[in-house]
Amino acid sequence: MAGGNDALHITRDPAIERWATTREKTIQHFKFTPKNVRNIVLFAVAVPVIIYELGVADAKSMYAKGQRTAPPMPSLFSSSSTSSADEHH
Repeated sequence: MAGGNDALHITRDPAIERWATTREKTIQHFKFTPKNVRNIVLFAVAVPVIIYELGVADAKSMYAKGQRTAPPMPSLFSSSSTSSADEHH
């Protein structure tokens, strides 16, 4: 074939090689620091809960206006087992 292996000569950047090695070994070097725990709680718990609560609030308002026929899912923070949406039926 034309060129052979000489055409594939690559100059390696040591900084990129260090970054790639560190990226591949992230699990081995991970430590639970206060900053890491905060980020895990924020993105794995708080953000999904906020999105769910916004969806429930929107569904309740649509149900109250008659734009939705099925009652919405219960809120994670509701104090009683029956919500205000259940009172319409």
